[in-house]
Amino acid sequence: MNAPVVLDTGVLIAHERRTNRRVVALLERARLTGTTLHVPSLVWAEWLAGGPKHGFGDEGAITFEPVDHPLSLTIGEALAALRLGSEHIVDASVMATAASLGAVVYTGDIVDMQRMQSVFPAVRLFSI
Repeated sequence: MNAPVVLDTGVLIAHERRTNRRVVALLERARLTGTTLHVPSLVWAEWLAGGPKHGFGDEGAITFEPVDHPLSLTIGEALAALRLGSEHIVDASVMATAASLGAVVYTGDIVDMQRMQSVFPAVRLFSI
């Protein structure tokens, strides 16, 4: 892995459930190569909203990315350009964060993320 990696909520859920070998391999590869894993703050909030959590397990390996004013403008403009509602705000935050970092995205929701690629064409997507 050379590029930074942004994770979406689906990856966090798969990690929590320990059911996806690709996620286990991704996280192990990131650990071995020193690749920084980025999680947008809205992704973390969405994951926590799913119920009681016992932690990610290695939160020190994650860089939490805040949604600041410039990023919120990018997110809002992307949703407007795609004529999508606020129910897509977390996905848009993943794509906007990846674009701002020059990162790739690992996602459990490839269809929704692909829909946003017209606004974020440089972001490469990988399905878990």
